[in-house]
Amino acid sequence: MKQSSWLHRSSPIAIIYALAIPLCLYTLLAHGYKWDQDAYTYFNAIGVLNSGGIDASRPPLYPWFIEFIANMFGCSAVDISGKATAGKLPKLALQSVGASSLVCIVCIQYLVHLLSLYCFYKLSLAMLRNKGWALVATLLYVLFSHTQGWNYTILPESFVISGIVFFAYSGMRVLKDRSTLHAILLGVITLLMLFLKPTFIYLLPIIVVAAIWLFSHKGGVRAGIICCVDLVVVSAALLLYMYQFKQQYGVYGITQITTKNRYYDARYYNMIDLNKVENDTLREFFAKKMQQNPRIINRTDTTTDAFINTALIVYGEYHEAVNKTNLHEVKKVVDQALNDHKSEYVKTIIQQRFLCLRYMDVKTSPSSHEGKMRTIKIAGMIIIEFVLFAYGIALCFIFIKRKEKPWLKLFVWAIGFAHLLTSIIGGPNDHLRLLAPIYSIYILVLCDMCRWMLIKLRLEKVKKITCDD
Repeated sequence: MKQSSWLHRSSPIAIIYALAIPLCLYTLLAHGYKWDQDAYTYFNAIGVLNSGGIDASRPPLYPWFIEFIANMFGCSAVDISGKATAGKLPKLALQSVGASSLVCIVCIQYLVHLLSLYCFYKLSLAMLRNKGWALVATLLYVLFSHTQGWNYTILPESFVISGIVFFAYSGMRVLKDRSTLHAILLGVITLLMLFLKPTFIYLLPIIVVAAIWLFSHKGGVRAGIICCVDLVVVSAALLLYMYQFKQQYGVYGITQITTKNRYYDARYYNMIDLNKVENDTLREFFAKKMQQNPRIINRTDTTTDAFINTALIVYGEYHEAVNKTNLHEVKKVVDQALNDHKSEYVKTIIQQRFLCLRYMDVKTSPSSHEGKMRTIKIAGMIIIEFVLFAYGIALCFIFIKRKEKPWLKLFVWAIGFAHLLTSIIGGPNDHLRLLAPIYSIYILVLCDMCRWMLIKLRLEKVKKITCDD
């Protein structure tokens, strides 16, 4: 893409914010805030944290953030959760201080998103090496409706979407400029991300690889040492929290979500063997539930969204099982079930998730809402997987053929690919939501692939003209 003269005269940052600020204001006024069902779990966590405990389902950072904002408005976050429903501005903001505090939460999420745009543009410019392409990538990130949708939702997704951009930008500055400040920020961002969503545990090995790279390249020792300090501090904080979790719930972890999702798999794919359940209470419980809900195994629900319906049943069973016994006993059953079916479980993950075959099990009408959502999920997953796999293969060829290694591109791709693997392996459903944090990475990778193809086509055209002459 040629850099037009108007682009040289204009500031791309000014163009980006001239579009982004009105768009954010419009979505804020049009939608106010969106109250997702999962928001209740974060509000419930506040009560547990205030009593001195650790919530089993949610890490502490977002609940603390909600509580802090609620206290600023002189109200209780627990009271807000009992009254809140989705609503629009400006009428809703005037109804109560509780609604105003939720609007404030959304406004902060928008501000963080706007800040991430600058970092995303600079990252795009460093990766794509072209102002035009960097501007296109950033505008796609601005206009991507899914990103905007999370900005006004009372969930931490907005923060983690922006957080991945901050992490990738800081990594770029460390690799390119050996910046010690951004090496420190890598650790801070990783710590915040882990206590927003434990999924981002994969950021730690990425920092390890970055530190090794810095030690092996000129001028990178100081930044490499800081990265090692980051790893020690973040790991210590994580282990301390996991120890406290073990003291309260009997298992090491940040939340119970991993066990909950693994229970979903064990139950959904009929892997629980009642003869191997040692706890009598759980054995009776599972026997009863398997008689009550055989359709989980058959998956023949054609009248509603089968996956949401199944999730409600299975997750309801899980919480009931934990309440009857404890998290430790349920985890033992789940670990036993999946260990007994290791090869089958791996095969199932590959077929049902990576290849999206699980969405084809549901015999919904293509014209129905469920059918359309199924099509979107299949198409979205396949496209994201294809682009990331294809880009990874292309990077391998570049590393083999060129002396100048595209380390920054590899760093960015590694973030996206690691998140893809973590989300698909760890999450039994709703993968498009789980992949939301790497939409920025996906846009960058897609733009770089398009740029490669256009350069290749242009070279082929020049070669053909030269041959004709």
